[in-house]
Amino acid sequence: MRALGLMTLCCLLGSAGCGSSEHDAAGAADAAADAVDASRDSQDASIDSVTAGEVLADAVDETADAFPGFPPAAYEAACSDYAASLCDRSSTCAYLVFAARWGDATRCRARNKALCMITFSAPGSAYAPAALAGCAKTMSSASCGEYLNGKIGACSVPGKLGVGGRCLYSEQCASRACTRKPGACGTCAARAALGESCPTIPCGSGLWCSSSGKCAPTAALGETCEGYGSCEAGTDCIGGKCTAQMKLGETCDPIAKTAPRCIDTKCDDATKVCVAVTFAAVGEACSYSSAPYRWCTGGDTCTSVTSTGTCVASSPAGGKCSTTPTGPSCEVPAECDSGYPLGTCTVLDPASCK
Repeated sequence: MRALGLMTLCCLLGSAGCGSSEHDAAGAADAAADAVDASRDSQDASIDSVTAGEVLADAVDETADAFPGFPPAAYEAACSDYAASLCDRSSTCAYLVFAARWGDATRCRARNKALCMITFSAPGSAYAPAALAGCAKTMSSASCGEYLNGKIGACSVPGKLGVGGRCLYSEQCASRACTRKPGACGTCAARAALGESCPTIPCGSGLWCSSSGKCAPTAALGETCEGYGSCEAGTDCIGGKCTAQMKLGETCDPIAKTAPRCIDTKCDDATKVCVAVTFAAVGEACSYSSAPYRWCTGGDTCTSVTSTGTCVASSPAGGKCSTTPTGPSCEVPAECDSGYPLGTCTVLDPASCK
């Protein structure tokens, strides 16, 4: 995704609450659902709280300046509501990921509003402002289970672009899956539906590729399961049953073989016990590899993921960045291009993907 990566957080947490695109929300729901499939991808940025509001408000203005007359002003109110609902659900249902990626509600709302206004007005998106407002309203009252497992129907509107169509965001695609590299256009990818063959085509949201080679629904707490990835968010398949993930002080397994992983805590590799994670500001020491775990907050990255490092601020649009885990990352909605050794944070225009 954007930054060291929401998926890296999922790997570090060994738990649910991350996503292929923290924004794909239509993505709020799918983002958190895809979180269950362990991957590697994010920390995000920390700014002095006194200036945070000003910095983030500027992000919205910079987005509008980047595209004269775009995005449509009609999305302003709906995107404000959408960002508020997304940030509320994220902080309530997946706090560690929320804190690492956004830091606080003010930053989360401002950045997601800016991203929303680009994403949902992009070519191929089927979200009119009224539909987006409906998604925001439904999401605001969704349970954590519905949010984390992508079960918010109003937030699952497929796009209009077919497989192979050029895209930036999953909301543009009929398959709800845009595959691409950071800072570049991608293509709408195929996703197998319930009961369809899946060994060569990934299953859609809420499904997994079962031992039969067909896409099947993920199992709920207490239900029979087949292995890693076959259970809903917040649970792991242990002994053939979907088992609730562990809490602070409880025994865990970071790879969910002998015990569930942890939820909103970190499964310590050495002790196999769920331990607390604290957060560090820019310039402070950070540690992702061993206890005591101290992560960078708000989207910032740590200069080391294998030993003690220092939190480095993410860069605004036009600033220098890196797609490596140690960053620096970019402030959403900007993304880092593929420049080497450092790229440039850029706010992409979906209309340029043709």
